[in-house]
Order: sequence, then C-alpha cells, then structure tokens
Amino acid sequence: MKDTLTGLASISFVGKIIGRLCEYGLTALLAYFLGASSLGSFTVALVILRISGMVSRVGLDVAAQKYVPIYRHDPDSLQDLISFCIALPVIFGGILSVILFVLLSGPLGSVLSSSTTKYLVLATPLLGLSYVLEGIFRGFKDIENAVLIREIGISGIPVIVVSIVLALGGEIFITTIVYVLSLIVPVLIGIVRLESLNLNISTDLDLDVIGLLKFSLQASIEGSMSMVTSWIDILVLGMFVSSAKIGVYQVAFQTAFLLAFALVSVNSVFPAVASELYSENRLSELNNIYSVITKWVGSVTLLGGAFLILFADEILSIFGTEFNSALTPFILLVLSQLVAGLAGPVGYLLIMTGNERIQMINSIITAVLNLILNFALIPRFGIIGAAISTGFSIALVNVLRVIEVRYYQGLWPYGRDLLRILPAIIGGVVILYVGRRIGPPTVISMLLSGLVSGILFLILSVLSMNEKDQKLLSSIR
Repeated sequence: MKDTLTGLASISFVGKIIGRLCEYGLTALLAYFLGASSLGSFTVALVILRISGMVSRVGLDVAAQKYVPIYRHDPDSLQDLISFCIALPVIFGGILSVILFVLLSGPLGSVLSSSTTKYLVLATPLLGLSYVLEGIFRGFKDIENAVLIREIGISGIPVIVVSIVLALGGEIFITTIVYVLSLIVPVLIGIVRLESLNLNISTDLDLDVIGLLKFSLQASIEGSMSMVTSWIDILVLGMFVSSAKIGVYQVAFQTAFLLAFALVSVNSVFPAVASELYSENRLSELNNIYSVITKWVGSVTLLGGAFLILFADEILSIFGTEFNSALTPFILLVLSQLVAGLAGPVGYLLIMTGNERIQMINSIITAVLNLILNFALIPRFGIIGAAISTGFSIALVNVLRVIEVRYYQGLWPYGRDLLRILPAIIGGVVILYVGRRIGPPTVISMLLSGLVSGILFLILSVLSMNEKDQKLLSSIR
C-alpha cells in the first residue's frame, strides 16, 4: 500500500478523475437521452439523497478517519470501532429512508417537484454505509480500497447501469430504481475488502461510544451544513424555477466543481496525516505540510480556473445550445472554487486539531446565510441568484477557516515559497489566453491550449521546487 502523502494523493487524484468523469457522464447521459427537464428533476432527487445519506452516517465517516489511526495498534478497540461505525448508519439510515418516503409521498413531494425523489431516498442506508466504509479505509490510509468504494462503486457502477437503461429506452422512473439498486455494489465491495483485512464485525462493544458520538455528531453537523451550503441552491431552485432551468444550472455547477479535483484528492488523505501529527504534537511539521499542500493545490486551481473561464463558451456548448444560458452562473461558481482552492485543506485541519466545534459553527453560519440569500435572490434572479448565493457562501467559509486556523493553532500556509511558483502559473495562463485569442472557438483548440499550458506549468513548477517541497512531498507519512 502506498504510504507517502504524494503516493496516496496520486491514487486519490486518479480516483477523483474517474469519479468526476462518471458524475459528468451521468449528467451528460440524462441531458442527452431525457433532456434538461428530466436532468433537473433527477438532480433535485439526487441532492435530497445525498443530504439524507450525509445525515444517516452521523459523521462516522470522518470519525473513522480520526480514530482508526489511533486504535490501529489495539485490535479489540479497532474491531469495536469499525462495528459501531457500520451498524449505526444501517439502522439510522433505514429509519430515515422510510420517514422520507412517507413525507415525499405527501405534500412535500409536490413542493420538491420530482415524483421519483421518494424512490431515490430508499437508497439512504446504502449510500450512508458506503461512505462510512470509505472513511474506514481512509483511516488505514488504504486509498486503493477507498477509491474502489467511492469512485468505482458509488460513482462508476450507477453510470454504467443507467447508461444501459437509457440506451434501451428507459424513462426517468426506471432510471431511478436502477440507480438505487446499483448502490448495493459499493457496500458489498467494502464488506468484502474488510474481511480480506481480517477485520470482523463485533456485537460485544467495549468502546467509548459517548466520546465517539460527541466527535462524530459535531462532524455530522458540520458536514451536513457544508452539504446544505453546496446544495441548498438546487432545493430552492426546485421551488421557484422549472426543472429545465435546474438542469442548466446543474451543468454549470458540476463543471465549476471540476476545480475541486486537487483539493478533494489531498483531502482524501490529509485528515489521517493531520490527526497523527497533531496527536504527537508535531505542529511545525504539520504547518509545513499545510503550507506545501496549499501552495500546490492553490496553483493548480488557479490555472484550472483560468482555463474554465477563458473557454467557458466552448465547454458549455458540449452539452448543447440550451445550456449557453449557464455562462454567468458558471463563472461565478468558478470564482468561488478559486477561493476554496487557495485556502487549501483548512476545513479538515480545523477538525483534526480539536476545533471541530468551530468548524461546526462556521458551517451553520454559512448554511443559514446561503439559505437566506437563495430565498432572497432566486425568485428575482433565477439561476444567477443561486450562483451568487452559493459562491459567496463557499468563499466566506473558507476565508473564515484560514483566519481561525491562524488564531487557534498558529498555522499559516502563505509565505515566500508562493513567489517561486508564480512564473509557472503566469506562463500557463498566458498560453491559455493566447490560445483563446488566436485559435478558432472549437473544442479541439480548447484542448490543445489546455495541453500546452499544462505542460508548461508542469515544467516550470517542477523547476521551482525547493528542498522543502521535495522532502515533504516524498517523505511525510
């Protein structure tokens, strides 16, 4: 198993590419076979499923990433921890799915506009358990199995089966049922892989359940609020605009969030690393890792953001002419992701350094603010109002996190090292700009400009690496 930070992040990065391509594939398939309206209806349903899945796992996916590294040398406690993390999402998720099904069969279903939503939420315990299993493997720094569960099981398999159904002429209802059944696969993958590690389920728990739940519930609230911040726009749009408009907005949203590749990949392994270093009081080493990660994630995000903004028209045209109206929301959402990338893995840093309460408060504040802004702006500005609300909330919470990490832990990721990589960023952006100005407005020209820009950025950034970069990226475990 890869055990260096760069090795783990590389595996995770490849996995995230696969997962994002699968999500993009699902969006494109629904848009192509069923149109923007059905894409919008399915998007609303999927958002509700993801929120219910987040609630059902009660933060145990994050708790596993913190406590597995701590208990991994105590087999009995580790077995108890894993058993509890698996059992609770199944029980709570099952109850929650039934409650939601009943509610969505009544007036709530008409408010959220999609009659298929009530069937999709039946997958709540499956989705919740899948993410917890993924979190357990990330706690072991076993990124191969974590990627297998999340990117292949949760993202890849549904796209494959849905594509088959759509190609055979299936409508939105059949597509929904097949999607629910496909989520059995990541659960089976996780259970089988756990057994291969000789990790069995225990029914006789000897565990500090109260302490575990105290941490996991705070992480759950923080995670739920973060998800609400990211997805409340879809829910509010479902109340005020047509499904077709939601479908258009979904394309802008998904495309803008391509910028999260680098950050999400590092976040896949950073919690376990940060937890270990903090528990051993190696704060200087933790700050070095934080600084290096933020520098590289921010740099990649800046270059990617420039690419998406300069070639926004060409990118949106891939989905069809009806999606051209997504241009302004798309650019606004891209700008918010630039702020998130420049902040680095600061959210997980707060949680893993004992400041989960602060992170929870941040998430509650921004979720409430996002909710208020969406209700205020969407009725007047439609999908542009949704982009303003969500983009501002994402940017705000990341700025708050950076300030709080500096205040509570004295950790600060920005220094002179950032100047060393500026030539690589500037060079890459210049190539993109020149390609956009002199090249024809085609997808091929866009891809060629992106390729040349990426190669130049890679060469210049490698040349800019100093001894600290090389040492930390190759040796920190």
